[in-house]
Amino acid sequence: MWWIVWLLGSAWGGIDVQRALADQANTRPEMLRNEAWTAGLQAWIAAAEANETRSSVLTIIDYSLPSDARRLWVIDLERGEMLFHERVAHGRNSGGRVATSFSNEEGSKQTSLGAFLTAATYQGKHGRSLRLDGLEPRNDAARQRAIVIHSADYVDDKYVAEHGQAGRSWGCPALDPDVAQQVIDAIAQGSILYAWAP
Repeated sequence: MWWIVWLLGSAWGGIDVQRALADQANTRPEMLRNEAWTAGLQAWIAAAEANETRSSVLTIIDYSLPSDARRLWVIDLERGEMLFHERVAHGRNSGGRVATSFSNEEGSKQTSLGAFLTAATYQGKHGRSLRLDGLEPRNDAARQRAIVIHSADYVDDKYVAEHGQAGRSWGCPALDPDVAQQVIDAIAQGSILYAWAP
């Protein structure tokens, strides 16, 4: 897609970012709210301009959607491909079926919003997991809070069918075990994840 070349150029070659964003407004993935799409792209551009990322992969979570909906998108901007569209959990104290409260405070068991940089994987109590570093004041405690991407049975199809919603984490964007490792492989080591809510 020509707008992706233009968008990548805006981050790495000084082309007009606002025009690129305007030109791609109608190409966002289906069901992804325009505000979330634009905010995620702007976060990716800012990170690329600051040399915080060299990855063309962008992950966007739209927490305005309920937890039984597929509200996480992984998009390769360079290839113009959606790599994944999955369910993702939110924090236990962020709300029930829909997340309505967000926090950066340790012990809050709430989800944080904003731009994150993916880091290294590690083996933890949920198996292989992916560390996240917050890039904004509203999420800069992510590492000390151990906000990571991990797999969780309470996000799989069976749990959602039985309960009408995904289960809740302690603030982590937990994924269905059937796809968690593939998603982690696609986004680990320096891509941008943007968590959005109205």
